[in-house]
Amino acid sequence: MDPELEAALSALPDVPPWHALSVESARRLEDELFSTVVDHGCTVREFAVDGPGGDLPLRSYRPAEGPLPTVVFLHGGGWTLGTLESAEGVCVELAERVGCLVLSVDYRLAPEHP
Repeated sequence: MDPELEAALSALPDVPPWHALSVESARRLEDELFSTVVDHGCTVREFAVDGPGGDLPLRSYRPAEGPLPTVVFLHGGGWTLGTLESAEGVCVELAERVGCLVLSVDYRLAPEHP
């Protein structure tokens, strides 16, 4: 294994396998691991668009004024886990490092919405 990857993986907390957890437990664990307050210079805007199942919450991260390329970001989680909050760190880093506007989408999750 690549030494840098091995070092990064060894720094991660010891967590049970995701497939062994209930949906509720996996969501709590993801929130604990990834929902952090991130200090950044992005302008953040929250809004929603109409969807077939109701409003679809969105959050944009703008690192600078003026025209920017845009990345639409769909958080990971196998369509079962993830929130705008748990994706914030990744979205901020992407916006600031790449210099793009990031539009994060908070879609409905299974099993509540199959």
